[in-house]
Amino acid sequence: LREKIGDHRDLAIALDRAIVPDPPHSAREGGIFREGYDDELDKHRALAKNGRSFIAKLEAEERQKTGIGTLKVGYNSVFGYYLEVGKSHSDKVPATYTRKQTTANAERYITVELKEHESAVLTASDSAIALENDLFERLRSRIADQARELLQTARALAELDVLSGLAETALARG
Repeated sequence: LREKIGDHRDLAIALDRAIVPDPPHSAREGGIFREGYDDELDKHRALAKNGRSFIAKLEAEERQKTGIGTLKVGYNSVFGYYLEVGKSHSDKVPATYTRKQTTANAERYITVELKEHESAVLTASDSAIALENDLFERLRSRIADQARELLQTARALAELDVLSGLAETALARG
């Protein structure tokens, strides 16, 4: 049986290095691979994750620049990210703002910087998931390439397990 049990250490190390301890049930969700496994994946994840901190920073900077203390950065699925300014402060709105929407109490604006960042953040998450799917397929192919040897090892270990159980029973019952 020893001869049938293969050395799969390289594959085990590769899997341990790649996969998080508690991966999601579906590969399509993302979140399968450990941080540090792939530099490009880490970059996409960081951009998607830190996008919110950029928005908070932008909001603070715009409040400071414009003197509009109630300025908010918001998001909706129709317009994406926008800067919302109460109508009472419309005289303080810089010329670099482009009006996008009027609500009952406020005006919503966009800027070039905000739209560029929105595009980068929104595509980062999708790019990360697409890259993870590609990495997953490559890892799965690597495992499939060793399927015959893995199956042989599994069968030998199963046989060893049965023989061990029978030996323990024989020893216990004399």
